[in-house]
Formats: sequence, structure tokens, C-alpha cells
Amino acid sequence: MASGCGTLLLVWALLLFYGVTNTSSSSSPVMTKYGQVRGITVTPARDLKPVIQYLGIPFALPPKGSLRFRPPQPPKPWTNVRNCTTFAPVCPQMINDTENWLKQGASVQRMRLAMLPFLKLMDEDCLYLNVYKRADLDKSSSRPFQTITRRTLPYYGWVVVTNP
Repeated sequence: MASGCGTLLLVWALLLFYGVTNTSSSSSPVMTKYGQVRGITVTPARDLKPVIQYLGIPFALPPKGSLRFRPPQPPKPWTNVRNCTTFAPVCPQMINDTENWLKQGASVQRMRLAMLPFLKLMDEDCLYLNVYKRADLDKSSSRPFQTITRRTLPYYGWVVVTNP
């Protein structure tokens, strides 16, 4: 029974976190310091208000070559509207430590395996931002945060420590 509840909780958290949507539509472009970006309006769950997701906005130049192990450098400006509707690559992760996974409980193993599809696209060019904005707010809102509801949401995370 506990295993079934853990699986259900994991599925619910992933659906909420990764924006499995009931509806989606393209948003109007927004001007940033480096150029225009277009996001996508989604409704993450039936009881949540729509949000605009801007996924994969460049934060800095790729930290490759002479930029490796250096402070981030600003991205190059762009002239066209940049479609920011998909996640950018994640930074390289060490995920091959399956020997230690076998020593952990079955629910932890299932949670880690559920995360693997999101780690398929890895690259050192990973300095991107994901920005989420409530879709019902506009520039005329005098107090944009007055209607936020406080509620506790489940959280799951882990830290991998390896011996040198």
C-alpha cells in the first residue's frame, strides 16, 4: 500500500512540476535585454491558474573552450523572436551509479528511474533559464502578488556523494 501511495505521489508531483497541461497556446512576445522571447501558456492542473512558461532563455554564453571554468559571459543578442517553448539541455549529471541504487529502497529506485527521461538531453551548453509567469497578470496590475495562495507542495530531491 505504501509503495502504491509513493508511486501515485511521484506521478502527481511530476505532472505538476513538468507542466502536463490541459490546454496550451502561444503567448505574445516579450522583450528582454537581449531580444524578444515567446513562451507558451499552459494550465498545469485543473485547480491551478494558467501560467506562461518561457523555457530555455539564454542566461550566458556556453561555458566551452576558453570560457570553461570562467564567470558567465552575457549571451549574444538576437534579432528574431526566440521561441522559448521547450526545455534546454541540462548540465551533465552523473547518473551511472546504479550499484548504489540497488542498496536503496524500491520507491527511491522508481523515483530516480522516472527522472531519467528528463536527463537524456545533457550538454555543457546548459546555462538557460526557465521563467514562469501567471497568465492572468498584466502591466496594469498594481499588486500582482496579492492573490497568491499559500499551500504546501511535496518536494523530492537527492544529493549524490561519491568517494574520490
